[in-house]
Amino acid sequence: MRSLIAFALSAIAPPLAALELSIPVGSYHFDRSRDWQEQNYGLGVEHESWVAGYYRNSYDKDTVYAGYAWRPLQWGWMRAGITALLASGYDSPVLVVPTISVDSKWLGADFLMAPTLGKASGFVGMQLRVPLPFLTD
Repeated sequence: MRSLIAFALSAIAPPLAALELSIPVGSYHFDRSRDWQEQNYGLGVEHESWVAGYYRNSYDKDTVYAGYAWRPLQWGWMRAGITALLASGYDSPVLVVPTISVDSKWLGADFLMAPTLGKASGFVGMQLRVPLPFLTD
């Protein structure tokens, strides 16, 4: 039985090595005239740039999201690109935002940014990412 469990774990361990927990923490909106909910706590996962999770958005609504973080530009420990999401809790379910990511072995951070467009306030949002390397040890 142990051999079967070890075999099953070895079969799934390589894909799980790329798994990261993502922890949305907050945002800052350029339009300071509104009372934004800027503590946007939640929890999600990222696997090979595919993302999914939950957070409390700036309108103080629950948001469930899924999408892809495409960050093709890289300078050492920094990557840049866009994140495209399908997300609940907004007027439009499609969100596409420029993203800058910084990475280390044990912690990463994503900064998502958008300019002010029409009635939508521009913002900078941040989430932390924690790699889960212990799944392959």
